[in-house]
Amino acid sequence: MSTLQKTEKANSIKSGKKPKSQRRVQAMLSSKQQYPGQSNQAYKVQARGDTDWRLFDTCRIEISVGAEYHEGAKFKSSVQWAVGRFDRVVFHVVDTLQRHNISFENKLSIGQAYKEARLKGDQWLNRNMEAIKLVFNKPEIYRWDDWKQHSDFAENRKKLMTLYRTNAKFMKAINDKMNGFWERKSQLIPNIYSEDRREQFEKNTLDYCLEELTGAACFYKDVNGITAYPGSFESVWDLLASQEMNGLPESFQNAQWTRLKFNRNNNYRLKVII
Repeated sequence: MSTLQKTEKANSIKSGKKPKSQRRVQAMLSSKQQYPGQSNQAYKVQARGDTDWRLFDTCRIEISVGAEYHEGAKFKSSVQWAVGRFDRVVFHVVDTLQRHNISFENKLSIGQAYKEARLKGDQWLNRNMEAIKLVFNKPEIYRWDDWKQHSDFAENRKKLMTLYRTNAKFMKAINDKMNGFWERKSQLIPNIYSEDRREQFEKNTLDYCLEELTGAACFYKDVNGITAYPGSFESVWDLLASQEMNGLPESFQNAQWTRLKFNRNNNYRLKVII
């Protein structure tokens, strides 16, 4: 191996990207030639976004516990898609972060809500372990508490709180996210999301939003690659990826995402019926 090739390989390990020599070969091949078909999946998966996922050898699958697209056949299809396209697949189970929402909606103490959120994470892992084990090597699984204990967590939280207080664009992106959440929830469960509880909601949800970004910064530092996610991305994530703000945790340089879209595979359904 030449010095240049060694350097490219070392850099690829740090960045989660494939070496440039591999990328050149990759550019010469069509996706049909390079990647396995999806006839054995209940859903065909398409990746969409501005970032080319083919430049990465590590796929981060971040799990919103309770979300329909992270259960059953859709989740399994996501894993099958990732296994056929990446050398490394890492699962991130976002469970105990949900204690903020659980506490508010169920009028529980934060300690009680933590236990419920942790249990929901345990149950999700039990339900979906068969799909997780499709990863060839031993699956890498992180849970939210891993980042709460991370050495950079406190400093990242401090930086993000400072940004929220001093950067109008960042504050607006966070507030827009909170307002959008309130509007959706107040229509679904108006007796819980009532105006007399709005102030408590805003405090809870600000804590949620800043902790979500704090933990993400720790995760992106330790696991470089690209996140494959079926849900939508709020404007705050686009803002982070743009690198327009000074004062962000440096690991947001690794904040790369691709959005997954599911299409029902009719041929797969027919095979199951037959």
